[in-house]
Amino acid sequence: MYLLELPLDSGSASLNHYGYQVEIISTMDGLNTLTKRRESWFGEVAAKRFSQGDLCFALKKNGEIISCLFATLKPVVVPIRPYLEYNLPLDKETVCLIDAFTVPEFRGAHAYSAVFNAFYNYFKGKKFKRIFVFIKPDNIISLKVHQKLGFHRIIMDIKSIRVFGMNKHFIKWTNKAAEEIL
Repeated sequence: MYLLELPLDSGSASLNHYGYQVEIISTMDGLNTLTKRRESWFGEVAAKRFSQGDLCFALKKNGEIISCLFATLKPVVVPIRPYLEYNLPLDKETVCLIDAFTVPEFRGAHAYSAVFNAFYNYFKGKKFKRIFVFIKPDNIISLKVHQKLGFHRIIMDIKSIRVFGMNKHFIKWTNKAAEEIL
């Protein structure tokens, strides 16, 4: 799992929403049009996120959600292996982007850029300093999209071993720019 960072002091994101409407959702009622298009587990996970105070930034076209991303201010649980997780605490100046999704027919149509711009400007206005996002190393498309948005990788990899019933995490840090590693 890679951890990417984008400082929020690096200018501002475009205010262009490409003709779409952006809405911040904090309850399951707002996700009705999307839960039908997502995997069966999505509704339960989204409900849990809302109960923890996470926000969903939703991009709509004709009243239907076409792209969304969740934001959390709480410690992030990162799956390393199917049976192992790493708990990353966030400081009060950091927001973590989690579970971004764009409806397939709107991929490549600036939908994710539009919802990300709203997310970026919202948290910059609230005086946050940085955005984190976790991306699997094999998700090349997402890595490239986030590289274009200005993210750089700060954790190259998280590995873990289990010794005498205890988990030990090994984190390989980097400050290489994303374009150097794709």
